[in-house]
Amino acid sequence: MTRITGAIKNQFGCIPGILKSEFHTRMPNKDMFSQMLVDLNLLIEPRLYIMDGIVAMEGNGPRNGTPRPMHVLLFSTDPVALGRHRLPYGGVG
Repeated sequence: MTRITGAIKNQFGCIPGILKSEFHTRMPNKDMFSQMLVDLNLLIEPRLYIMDGIVAMEGNGPRNGTPRPMHVLLFSTDPVALGRHRLPYGGVG
């Protein structure tokens, strides 16, 4: 649904399993879905964001991508800065 997933999208893991597909159905376009992710982060207020890039995925994920070993762990208190910092490891930007 989005081109890059990262620290902000990781908070979607806080949504209970079966509700995840329901959220995708209720927010069928990337703008609505992205706004929901921002709202979720504002609600949860994480103090630390963690992105693991031990193995990343290239291509059309999550099922059709190609695994790419990266061997990276990234940490930040700012999810936007973390997302921007990860770009040199492979991504759009």
